Amino acid sequence: MLQKLVAIVVDAARRYARVTIAVIVLLALAAAFYAAANFSINTDVTTLLDEKSAWRQNEIAFSKAFPQRDDLLVIVIDGSNGAETDLAADKIADALSDRPDLFKTVRRPEANPYFLHYGLLLLPIDDIASATEQIIRAQPMLASLAADPSPRGLFNLISNMVDGVKAGVVKESDISGLFSRLHNTLQKVLLHPLDPDAWGSLFASEDPSKFEKRRFILAQPVLDYSDLSPGAKSSGYVRHIVELQNIENRYGVTVRLTGPVALADEEFASVAKGMQWALAISIALIGLILYMSLKSWRIILPIFITLFCGLAMTTAFALFMVHSLNLISVAFAVMFTGIAVDFGIQFGVRYRDVRHEKPDFAEALRLTAKRIAVPLTLAALSTAAGFLSFTPTSYRGVAELGLIAGGGMLIAFTLNITLLPALLRFTKPKPEPEPVGFRWAAGLDALIAEQRWQVLVFFAALFFVGIGICFFLRFDFDPLNLKDPHTESVSTMTDLMQDPDTTPYTIDILAANSEAAEQLATRLSARPEVDKALTLSSLVPEEQAKKIALLKDTYNLLNPSLHPPGSMPPPSPDELRQSTQALADKIGFLTGTDAYLFSEDLRRMAKLDDGPLQTASNNMRRSVAKSLAELDERLTPHVIDIRNIPDDLRREWISSDSKARVEVYPKGDPKKRDTLVKFAEAVRSVAPEATGTAVSIQESSKTIRRAFAEAALYSGVTIFLLLLIIMHNLKHTAFVLAPLILAFVLTLGTAAAVDMPLNFANIIALPLLLGLGVSYSIYFVIYWRQGFEKPLQSSMARAVLASAATAFVAFGSLSLSNHPGTASMGLLLALSLFYVLFTTFLFTPALLGKPLNPADSD
Repeated sequence: MLQKLVAIVVDAARRYARVTIAVIVLLALAAAFYAAANFSINTDVTTLLDEKSAWRQNEIAFSKAFPQRDDLLVIVIDGSNGAETDLAADKIADALSDRPDLFKTVRRPEANPYFLHYGLLLLPIDDIASATEQIIRAQPMLASLAADPSPRGLFNLISNMVDGVKAGVVKESDISGLFSRLHNTLQKVLLHPLDPDAWGSLFASEDPSKFEKRRFILAQPVLDYSDLSPGAKSSGYVRHIVELQNIENRYGVTVRLTGPVALADEEFASVAKGMQWALAISIALIGLILYMSLKSWRIILPIFITLFCGLAMTTAFALFMVHSLNLISVAFAVMFTGIAVDFGIQFGVRYRDVRHEKPDFAEALRLTAKRIAVPLTLAALSTAAGFLSFTPTSYRGVAELGLIAGGGMLIAFTLNITLLPALLRFTKPKPEPEPVGFRWAAGLDALIAEQRWQVLVFFAALFFVGIGICFFLRFDFDPLNLKDPHTESVSTMTDLMQDPDTTPYTIDILAANSEAAEQLATRLSARPEVDKALTLSSLVPEEQAKKIALLKDTYNLLNPSLHPPGSMPPPSPDELRQSTQALADKIGFLTGTDAYLFSEDLRRMAKLDDGPLQTASNNMRRSVAKSLAELDERLTPHVIDIRNIPDDLRREWISSDSKARVEVYPKGDPKKRDTLVKFAEAVRSVAPEATGTAVSIQESSKTIRRAFAEAALYSGVTIFLLLLIIMHNLKHTAFVLAPLILAFVLTLGTAAAVDMPLNFANIIALPLLLGLGVSYSIYFVIYWRQGFEKPLQSSMARAVLASAATAFVAFGSLSLSNHPGTASMGLLLALSLFYVLFTTFLFTPALLGKPLNPADSD
């Protein structure tokens, strides 16, 4: 009945070819216009996971309480000293704050006045002692500059130091570091004499810590999720400001972008990078394979037209059903192309084979339809049912992909029995002069038939070995490993991860109130897996009395120097030249390179015109006054408690409805899976509502693995029942599924053996393996049920091999991507296709044995 029905449809399409082509092409054009008008990709990865799960609910609750921590663009500024790094960060932050159309919020955590005034109190007491000792050593310089905050005062101080070298009281090596710093400062002054920030490095620490040399800007861009790079405009504006204001050269810093927004944007860009060549090579090779299998453009062209019409209709179907594609469901185009072209190749190769027997075009087409009806229908229905079984899973990306790909398979099948034969009527392929098949495979057919049981034992052994190795298969839980390590955002994030204070693998807990937060922090800090647990009270210094006493002693010692009874009037340009030239001449006897470079800077400065010279002097006076005022403020803190913390800092820890945040840091290397798992388990045993990167990475991994396991189970059961219903034979149904199961085990076993872990990207290869594998297996089993012998020499085998080769090229080309996730997907797809072919061509014929009498096929 099925053969008659498909033959009637194919013959009607041939007889009414013009009408068939016109209707379908018009539908395809309408679908293309609909798709173009409504095309949308939602790149927000948070929408891919079911929001009803407990961990996602915790994540959403935390985001609502602290929305300023979501979708961050982290700007990292690294410099040689804190003063200039601060200036660079201020310039960038000010520019971004002026663009509310691009940035919802812009924050500089270290620039809060609270840290300026109480920052020293937050340090351990030993670090404070070290810092105060360094300040006391700078007392002569501070006193001189407080009395005369101009280049004249600075150069007179240096002149006295040089006199000390002459007198043998001071070693030249003791002040060479100062000469180096002054050389760097004057280089900037000479390059930009009118720049008010050119003197910024004058008060830099001699040995700045990592904290002093690095600053952060936390910006929340306005994101456009219809763009593959939602934060591209905002990130581009940051780079524009850095270039426009010459930030990096002006302040001697490097500016890098990272954080969730930059990581996502650069990931999409790295996926596309280099794929143009891979796509071009793929298309050329696919064309070559199609020519080798079909031998005629008169068949190849109709297949391509059918494919493009089907792709347009499937895209329209996808947008109508789900409205917006996501980063997983967008893969439907690859799946559709790989499987739909198989339908066309099967029809085209079978047509060539029949055309050798039947020279008449109409008769050959009817016979082709009868022979292809059962295997093609069964392959299409099984593949569609398998994909549609993905829809109940909790992973929205896979569920929508299953719906779209399942519908696409039915569209492809319909077009290949209507549009394709109608197009063939007009391209008029010529009769085949000789049989279509693989004559060279005669020996292999004979060998498998003679050594059938040995072949089966061999594959049984492979199966059990593969099962054993599968237990060692890893799942790479860290999405950072799927990103291109050479991109700025990933390399910067990797750099930050080296510092336990800036690791992204933290956990956040939303406590009911501040008291609950403190209790949680105390309990968590006692756990061996936890490095520290921070709350709002972490901003209140410990041992304040001792620290304030130490700072007060330092202040009392420096106070006369910082506040002289009077200060020198600003020098005139002539006075500046005189002091500059005098110092340049005085240090001429010194032999160090730094001293020589500094003296050359002085001579150049003395040659400046009056205007630039006076401006540079005035800029220094303002810079000195600002630095001395900040030092005065840092040395005079008072005892504080949690009530002194300003509102903007408080909002980072206390929500608008008085819920409190606890931030927990891991002990050990969180890049190691065991460390991160134990850390998350320890925290969640105390606070089950915990969220954050360390939790979301593991929970999303569990969700995705569970979704694919469910999809595999649902698909397997659905395909099994469908095959059983259509074939009416349990054994024959098992014959279809056995090679697929074997290929699945061999694929995963090989991946485990070569340490190719599954990840969030390459796991998509498994449903594709299901779709192609069941199709190829069905073709062989139906061929066997129809009573045909020598399967490897047949046109059916030629069609399967050509189909697999095109899929191998199309999917294997993904391995050329610069993006590690895409490359791993391409490798796993290529591996799975290899095993599908391996089992289909060698195991299936041995499993089936001698062909059935068609009358016994039921």
